[in-house]
Amino acid sequence: MEHIKTIFDRLCKEPFPSERGKEILGVDLVLIDSDTMGLISCFLRSKGHMTRDEIKMLDSCFSDLNKIVPQLDKHEKQYFASLRHLAKEILGVARGKILSDDEIEKRHRWKKVYNQIKTIINELDPLGVADIADDEYDDLNFRIYSQLLVDREESKVRHSIQTMLHDYYGVTVADKYLNETIGKLKSISLEN
Repeated sequence: MEHIKTIFDRLCKEPFPSERGKEILGVDLVLIDSDTMGLISCFLRSKGHMTRDEIKMLDSCFSDLNKIVPQLDKHEKQYFASLRHLAKEILGVARGKILSDDEIEKRHRWKKVYNQIKTIINELDPLGVADIADDEYDDLNFRIYSQLLVDREESKVRHSIQTMLHDYYGVTVADKYLNETIGKLKSISLEN
């Protein structure tokens, strides 16, 4: 997958190789480029997974790229052949990793809960850096999420947070603030 990202990054840095509005065999070069690059970006962000609809759209882009690449001049051909190559490779990988609608829904629920935890911990901000380092507490957030999934009992949540703060961040938090934070965390519904 790293070679896909390398080629993708290279294409992102290259200037668009054709004039705007140019069509070949009814395919607008700007649109095929933006559609294909957008789908490749989705593939990379989701670590190699795509929905059925995304795969169908990428397959359509690949079909259009197959049609137009032989018709392009040398400079355009090189760019769009690389784009076609990426689409082909991604289709080969993604078809084996299609996410079900249920899996997509679970991922959305997970992200929503994680973001609620992140907001609460950034409000606590034990190091005083949340306003400049939004991801500073990601390890703590994951630990808390895991603890809430396993056991929501207050003393266990408290122990998990205190241990992580002490061992990983080298800080402690006053009981008053920790109690408020635990109360907020326990109010999160894991069934979102």
